[in-house]
Amino acid sequence: MMPDQVVGSSVLENNDRENALNRYAIITSRSTYGHSVIWQRFGYLMVAQVAAAGFFFNIFVESVKDPNLSKSGWVVCSLIALASTGIVLNWYFYKLTQIGFWWLDRWNGILRELEAQAFGDLYVLRNASPPATGRVYFRQYVGVTCTMWVILILLVIIRALS
Repeated sequence: MMPDQVVGSSVLENNDRENALNRYAIITSRSTYGHSVIWQRFGYLMVAQVAAAGFFFNIFVESVKDPNLSKSGWVVCSLIALASTGIVLNWYFYKLTQIGFWWLDRWNGILRELEAQAFGDLYVLRNASPPATGRVYFRQYVGVTCTMWVILILLVIIRALS
């Protein structure tokens, strides 16, 4: 009798478990990369939003100091363009982050499928429902910043017409 024949099923089970652990590690690294990409995009778009807001408020404060500037076509157009840029950045931010969330959900689904093979009775992701607070805060951020840009556009138009 060959040793493999005696414990053939346990050898196969060990190979299956090793393969599952290897696949689990690969998918975990993809998921980690996805998280880092989301935060990187968040940082870039946050900097762009702050830059647009900084330029906007710089021009706006100057137009408050000199009332003639608030009626100038160039100033009004510049302020509306900057606020519109903020809204477009918000839209990109929303779409890019939604794509990132989709990938994270995909990787987590694959990890849940592999978890039983890789860890047996140990529940890491299975039967876990993490709080959705990150997504809720993200939606609130998008809503608040978009509302801010719309209010600023209306403020510029009201000042120009008054």
